[in-house]
Parts: sequence; structure tokens; C-alpha cells
Amino acid sequence: MEHRLEFVLLALKHEHSMAELCRQFGISRQTGYELLAHYTTEGLDGLKPHSRAPRHHPNAIDEQVCAAVIRAKARHPSWGPKKLQPLADESETIKQRWPVASTRGTILARSWHAPAWWCRVAERVRTCRRERSRLAQSVRPTTRGVPISRAGFGQAMARGVIH
Repeated sequence: MEHRLEFVLLALKHEHSMAELCRQFGISRQTGYELLAHYTTEGLDGLKPHSRAPRHHPNAIDEQVCAAVIRAKARHPSWGPKKLQPLADESETIKQRWPVASTRGTILARSWHAPAWWCRVAERVRTCRRERSRLAQSVRPTTRGVPISRAGFGQAMARGVIH
């Protein structure tokens, strides 16, 4: 924050060119002009770090549609995301914006309406992957305790380091 303020104050004095100031501070000219623009429009608050998160998500699903998917699942608990359809009493806009099956599955998973067996299968897969990784690391050939890569394995065999 202090360096940004110092940069802006020097830039406003117009004693040095923008390119020279940017080189001195180790920033690009584009960043220099952006700092100056933020300072002139917002004051000292403009020099604080800004969030880089997008302010608008054009493909986001509306909360009303998500709620409608959850209501449909509550009405038909044995149906999966592929079979779920909007309820008869839903509004026409919700029926028009009804998401595809994969998105319905994501909505249900996020709202903890995923079936219990699916959670158990996912946990088993994660456990198996962790176990395989641990076993693979324990059986890797080593020279004096240092693991050997695949490329170095042939060279170590040729030198007689590994028998």
C-alpha cells in the first residue's frame, strides 16, 4: 500500500515519465496507469487490493430453479437426476429454465441429496487411490534411501547400483 501511494504521488508530480517510474518500481506501464486511474476515481481506497473474482456469473443457475429441483427430489425421493422433471404446479419460467440431468445431479449433490451409497463408493475410491499411492511409493527402487525416477532406473541398473 505504501509503495502504491508513493508511486501515485510521484506520478502526479509529473517530474518523471510514466515508463521511467514504472521501471523504477518494477511494474508494467499498464499496472502504473491502472493504479493512477484507481487513485483518481476512488482515492486511497482505490490503492487497496481489489478482488479478482468475477462479479457476474452468466452460466449460474438461478436459486429459484435450484429450489425447484430440490422440491421435485423431495416429492420423488427414489428418482434420480435423469428422471426428475418440474412439478406440475411450478411456474412457466422454472419449466423453461429446467436444467439438464448433469446439472440437476450437481444441484442435488451440493444440497446433500446425493444417495448414501454414492457417498460410500466415492469414499472407497478415494481410500483405494491413497492406498495405491502409498504402496507405490514404498516399493519404488532407491539408492541409499533416495527414490529413483523411471528415467534414472535404467541408468542405475547399467551402473550396477541396483541389483
